Amino acid sequence: MADAGLREKIYAVTDANYLAVVATVDERGESPKLRIMAPAREGDVFWFNSTHAAGGKLRQVARRPAAELFFTPDGYRRCVLAAGEMVLVTDGDEKRRVFPLFLKGQQRLIGSPEAPNFNLLKFTTRRYTYLDHDASEFHSLNVA
Repeated sequence: MADAGLREKIYAVTDANYLAVVATVDERGESPKLRIMAPAREGDVFWFNSTHAAGGKLRQVARRPAAELFFTPDGYRRCVLAAGEMVLVTDGDEKRRVFPLFLKGQQRLIGSPEAPNFNLLKFTTRRYTYLDHDASEFHSLNVA
């Protein structure tokens, strides 16, 4: 499958999901930690807000930025796994630029780009895996 067609299928799955399963590695590097989070997508970058600045998620990402995202909008018939790195973004200009990408409900919960509970996380995709059970398709796409 051509990369453009595969990318369209991947975006159809990721954009159909209001929530994603986010996997990070605990602070000791011993086990995965899974969370449900609401992403905002910009190309192959996914943005998240972590409301607790002192929470384990931010410590885990600071120590080990490797993470994975899992999307399945229709009962596991189609799914996408995105592998990449997640980092905390502290630059005020970048936070103001990204804030409008979040859904209106998320924006209301956060308050503003300057709010102390707006801990912006940037996930940069290195590789996608796409699976469509109905069509018996399985494809990987490396992102440059």
